Amino acid sequence: MAQMRVRQIGALALVMSLALAAGTAPPAVAQATPGPITPPFIVLAQLTSGSAVGLTTAGPFSSTTKLPRPGEYVTIRWVLSPPVADQHIEVYVTTKGPDGTWAPWRLLTARLTDARGIAYFHWRSGTPTWLSVQGRFQGTTHLTPARAPAVQVRWLGTAV
Repeated sequence: MAQMRVRQIGALALVMSLALAAGTAPPAVAQATPGPITPPFIVLAQLTSGSAVGLTTAGPFSSTTKLPRPGEYVTIRWVLSPPVADQHIEVYVTTKGPDGTWAPWRLLTARLTDARGIAYFHWRSGTPTWLSVQGRFQGTTHLTPARAPAVQVRWLGTAV
């Protein structure tokens, strides 16, 4: 029986099948190439995140906590690598209570990636509040699941 190990090398996933029994042939190494991928080939998916104040697709997007005023939008962007279109990115949210503790994560909605593997989510609050948002990709037959780092937003001050 063989054990599968996946290692990301740029946009190319290297899949190595390692024999577990002693004295067998050296490991077989195969490269994933464009076109149909058949098992046992699995591509390592990565999901990155960033946010920007406003309704934007141009950014600039970063991982720093955003501090909009109540009533202002914040845009969250996720980038799936490798770039695959029409994949669901589940949007999980949580809020921070007055005592400083975060509520449990809850699935709010989902977004589809575009041809570049990008998905956007927009949110605004009319009152001062803390929000944390995380994108989750459940994976496919040939792509591993992935979670993006959560991004935080803190609406404070008075409404615009």
